[in-house]
Amino acid sequence: MRNIQIYFDYVSPFPYFLSEFILKNDIERRYALSLEWTPVFLGGLHPDNNHTPYNATDPRRMAYSAFETKRYAEELHVPYVGTLFRPIPVLRAGIAAKRQGRFAAFHVELYRRIQGQGRTPDDALLTDTIRSVGGDGDLLLSAMQSPDVKRELIDNAEAAKKHGVFGVPFVLDGDQPYWGYSHFPYLLRELDNAK
Repeated sequence: MRNIQIYFDYVSPFPYFLSEFILKNDIERRYALSLEWTPVFLGGLHPDNNHTPYNATDPRRMAYSAFETKRYAEELHVPYVGTLFRPIPVLRAGIAAKRQGRFAAFHVELYRRIQGQGRTPDDALLTDTIRSVGGDGDLLLSAMQSPDVKRELIDNAEAAKKHGVFGVPFVLDGDQPYWGYSHFPYLLRELDNAK
């Protein structure tokens, strides 16, 4: 198995598209990959910009981003609505779900509810989502407030900075970086060439 790390933030739709692409194309099995989805606070990657993603400060980039998300959703045949929310509690929920051994299913279902349906990830949605994949909602909420889960999210940010992460999804194959949903095929090309 080849280990691939993917930094993501639920507030961004682009890791959602990557997740759906991976599922629809059976990428993990076809390439014998072990994917490690690592939650990281996107806003924290831009401290010199008041924690604001760069595309949110330029109207041209905002317009293009809206066009791009629509194009990707249509290409993948997945719903996309999107919504705005405070991402840090949701990122902690991802870590808490991993500790229940439910991350993979929780991750997919939560992204579909947030980005696919435009639902706000409040406590009720988070607990309903973990329960829908066989987890414990009360345990999830409790773990989200635990110091070790909070610490893990901070540690993820520090690791991301060391790897030069500046946006999501940010994919690492060893030391080789691939930024953005649209660059993931370059990784697959490298894997094909290595066969």
